[in-house]
Amino acid sequence: IERKGMQLQDAFTLFDTDENGVLSPSELYGALEWLGITGLTPADIMDLVRHVDMNRDGNVSFGEFQEAVQGSVISYTPDAEEEGGLRFSSEAGPPSLTRTPSTKAAFESAKAGTHVIAPKGVEELKQLQKEEVERQKRIEALEKAREETMKKRMEAAEGDVKSMMKAGMLNPVKEEPFTVQNVKKADGKQHQLVQSTVTTWEFTKKVLPKGLKVHGGSLTLQPDPEFEKKSNYLSLKPNSHVAVPFAKANGGDGCKRLNKYTLTMEIMVDRLPRTVMSLLQIQKGGKESGGKPNKTGDLFLHPNGTISLFRNNVTAGHRLSANEWAVVTLVMDNIAGSCVWYVGGKICDTSTNKDIMYKDGPLSIGPNGFGVFRSGNPREMFGGNIRRMYMHTEVLTPKKVDEVFKKVPKGVVKVDVRKKLLQMGFPRHAIEDAINSTGRENLQELTNWLQSMGYGGGFYY
Repeated sequence: IERKGMQLQDAFTLFDTDENGVLSPSELYGALEWLGITGLTPADIMDLVRHVDMNRDGNVSFGEFQEAVQGSVISYTPDAEEEGGLRFSSEAGPPSLTRTPSTKAAFESAKAGTHVIAPKGVEELKQLQKEEVERQKRIEALEKAREETMKKRMEAAEGDVKSMMKAGMLNPVKEEPFTVQNVKKADGKQHQLVQSTVTTWEFTKKVLPKGLKVHGGSLTLQPDPEFEKKSNYLSLKPNSHVAVPFAKANGGDGCKRLNKYTLTMEIMVDRLPRTVMSLLQIQKGGKESGGKPNKTGDLFLHPNGTISLFRNNVTAGHRLSANEWAVVTLVMDNIAGSCVWYVGGKICDTSTNKDIMYKDGPLSIGPNGFGVFRSGNPREMFGGNIRRMYMHTEVLTPKKVDEVFKKVPKGVVKVDVRKKLLQMGFPRHAIEDAINSTGRENLQELTNWLQSMGYGGGFYY
């Protein structure tokens, strides 16, 4: 173009023979031949237009034309021969140009209405354009069909998941934001920053929550007699425990230890221990700098029903009773070196023992997670029952702990014990034997007694 002594705008105007403001493929074809670029086929021209045409209208606008040819600037030396004197320049634009005789003639003829630069291959390019449009339509139709197929598959998969969840055959672990703060970023817009999350494990389905494993002994998913609808709970026999992996930490992924957390468990023990029983053990894993294995953090149940972090430290406060469900909450702040535990939303006791409560210490949760009813000593593993657990990745206040406790689903308060046991399939005479033997009309205790004596029933499905 520069060799012809033209600016880009001049060239574009000259090439646009129908003066509609864009170059059609045939106009571009004729222009390139006039510029001395020969040997191109209509297919080559269509490939060129396809690469240059950014808005996909089948033509080349001045902006697209300019963008295509400005990669390297070819400048012209006025005193050189018309066919020579070419050099490549890194300048942003061409120097002052003088139109060559052929260029002058082209402009003169254009003014007179007889263009020297005539469109080329009009019919062939129209046919190629038509084929290109049809090809694009086929591609779009295939893409649409693919998207529809994927959408139907996803809907079907979601339906299967919902059906399985409704039937209790799928039990995903639920994770959702708990504390969200609105912050103003540098762009001036309000953003939501998730400061903590809550993870929920439900043992009320027909299968265990995803990712959890039971080690040692045996387990059963028992029907829960305190709920009218079909509901279960996990019952662990002695020497059994649930391993709970947990890699989440304050602020998101990447933290090695969870130092601040609140763990809420709805549990029931079949009997109080004679010595001490482990309700929870945090398995730190690995070794300390001296090569010794890392310590574990434990939560113990004592014979009088009280809870503490130490085997020989019997505390006061609210207690657990055998065969009665209780909500136990452990609020841990290893950074501050403090711990508070609750039963039924009420404070039992606190501890500030810096020997076990410190950053990344025995009571911080790492990738190995924690074990419910787990202990390194089999004599401290009496088993137990679990309905659900919640893990908040922050230190909850007493008010928040009480709010969580109140949100835990409650069973039926008043139950006609005999009627309920009959509905569960136990024989009438066995029910009377159970009531006479236990001396109580505690639904859970009677259910355990009847099943221990080998009577059938107790299952909803």
